[in-house]
Amino acid sequence: MKKFLILIVIAACCVCLWMPGCGTGSNSVSGFTLSGTGGTGGTGGVGGGVSSPPTTVALAYVAGSANNFFGVKVDSSSTASPTAGSPYSFNAPVNSLAVRNNLLFISANSIAGSPSSINGYKADAFGALTQLSLTPINGAPMLAYERTGNFLYAGSNSVPLLGRNATAPGVYGYSVNQSDGVLTPLPGSPWILAEGVTESGLVVSPNGALICFSVGLANGTGNVDCYPRNPDGTINASSFFTPIRGETVNRLDISFDNFWIFAAGGANNFVFYGSLANNGSSQQLRITSIGTIPVEVSANPTASWLAVAESGTNDVGIYSIGGDGAPTAGKLTITQGKPISVTFSQNGAFLFVSTDIGTSVYSFNISDGALTLTQGSPVLSANVGTIAVQ
Repeated sequence: MKKFLILIVIAACCVCLWMPGCGTGSNSVSGFTLSGTGGTGGTGGVGGGVSSPPTTVALAYVAGSANNFFGVKVDSSSTASPTAGSPYSFNAPVNSLAVRNNLLFISANSIAGSPSSINGYKADAFGALTQLSLTPINGAPMLAYERTGNFLYAGSNSVPLLGRNATAPGVYGYSVNQSDGVLTPLPGSPWILAEGVTESGLVVSPNGALICFSVGLANGTGNVDCYPRNPDGTINASSFFTPIRGETVNRLDISFDNFWIFAAGGANNFVFYGSLANNGSSQQLRITSIGTIPVEVSANPTASWLAVAESGTNDVGIYSIGGDGAPTAGKLTITQGKPISVTFSQNGAFLFVSTDIGTSVYSFNISDGALTLTQGSPVLSANVGTIAVQ
């Protein structure tokens, strides 16, 4: 009887050796090591031990303090990690970034004697980059995509004035070739802004109807001005309204319903907001931040929430946006390091926060505004700055 049982065990083992998926072995697929418990329909998946490789569900690029920038990705298990090749070297200090449809554009601060440029890159499914294009431009432009990714804008303080040996604040507009990243100037581009001696921020409304700029005025104050934008990407530079008046601010963002524009007030500890639905409005609307020194804002692209990076108290405040546009203070999350920039992912599920020690990624609860630090955060990098999200 014992001999009979032994023969059965040996036979079963021989069959197992010839059957794919039998046992607990591991397989390598697309560079990922995958393991399973075997058997069709089991936890290892069809084919024995092979499950789907992790996918990238959120992606961001962050300006560094030297001539470099960093890539940070979040995979389907909500784990944050650097992209392949990060950090990436650049030819000058990075000034601004914009990414959409896996096309990344970067501009740099000018170096004396060298022309400025906008460099275009293609990101693969895991965020690794290949350079595609280079577009010369005047000044050190700030970049902004419109929502579809078909148009890119570059605000510059050094747009040449026709017929004069002088420059002024303005904006370049480009159509974006989705295959090769080539930028083609839009008809009428560049446009000179109707007011302002400097500009320090720009944003396109989610519905594409407006493009808004933060401008400095000759009297030392500032405004936020919004101009109509046409479906072909061109801008009506002769017409504008001022939803935020008398304040000098930098980063701007707009609520997903296109009704409200927001800006951080810095050392005065205010968060400013203005109406986009009533273009005759130009009043000073503001609330006091729950932390101190708010430096950047980001509106959630799918719900009525506003994130504010508050560098004085090393935290991120989450505010709900009321029907009157007023942000209402809610949850407060202490950050690891001093926050510099804050941006929601395009699907609204994650919040990227760059600090002086690295970039932390938080999963975002759209129901109550709670932030949960993802595994792998912070992704270490030195003195990071502005963020662009895919």
